[in-house]
Amino acid sequence: MKYFQFILFLLPLCFIACGPETIPVLVQTSYKENILPLQDITFINDSVGYAIGGHTWNTGIILSTHDAGLTWKTDTTFIPALLSITKWGDSMVIAVGYSGNLFINKHNKGWYGVRVFNWSEFQEIAVTPDQDMFISTGSSFHGGQIIHLDKWFNIDTIYQTDNEIKSIANTNQKDMVAVGYGAIFNSSDKGKTWKRNRQDGDYYQKVVFTTEKTGYTVGFAGSILKTHDGGISWQQLKRSKNHSFGNEPFLDVVCKNENTIYVCGQHGTLWKSEDGGENWKQFEIFTDDHLTGIDITGNLIWLSSSSGKIYKVID
Repeated sequence: MKYFQFILFLLPLCFIACGPETIPVLVQTSYKENILPLQDITFINDSVGYAIGGHTWNTGIILSTHDAGLTWKTDTTFIPALLSITKWGDSMVIAVGYSGNLFINKHNKGWYGVRVFNWSEFQEIAVTPDQDMFISTGSSFHGGQIIHLDKWFNIDTIYQTDNEIKSIANTNQKDMVAVGYGAIFNSSDKGKTWKRNRQDGDYYQKVVFTTEKTGYTVGFAGSILKTHDGGISWQQLKRSKNHSFGNEPFLDVVCKNENTIYVCGQHGTLWKSEDGGENWKQFEIFTDDHLTGIDITGNLIWLSSSSGKIYKVID
């Protein structure tokens, strides 16, 4: 019995030792005046960036900076909230959220809204090199859609599934990948048709590609997956519910290049890999906020948070 108790004592120490290396963090609160939760953040260059969020069906908000995060201002508030913002070319952004609303800013000339006649919660929008637009939808784990819009923002086709779809990425001119609740989907014909991938097991939150073949996705149960073949097959870099690493609910992933990847999530989780996901380092926890979105400019990591703050981490 004594030996059994001794083993139980050692197990937590082993789990801690086997976890990712912890590295010091140099962080500044770039913005803290907002009381609304933020859901996503993106920069179109080193100076100009946007953060979006709000309270579900009640209030939405868009913040912007034009001086590399030294100051942020409220561009607009409206009803309802926004969930994701995407770069569109070199100087445009497009945001999506509840009630089928799109908000677009071209060349920093102000925002205008577009109403898509679909009442789903728009989780993310992907703009292909050919300027095709695909929206991922879903609500509270009750099924989802992949919506293709034509150039006039009319619904062209809809792919219906039992799985909420959180994120979409194109790997080249014709191949695309979508991820969501317990499933990954592939398309090889510019999004006209979709097939469910054999990979499942997590509530996947985001998918990104660094090259035509290399991509990453992260999950709410703590998975980090990598593909070397454009999303056909996936390698588990970190398995969900692997208690030697913990069980971090990851929310977003961004890649600086093919080898340097950053992952953020709930309760201040911020991880980094410099070797394509083989090894990971964890930044010291500096907040209990959920870090909902992440982007990079130079050596700066930008993070939106559930408390409405925007954090700047110097790496």
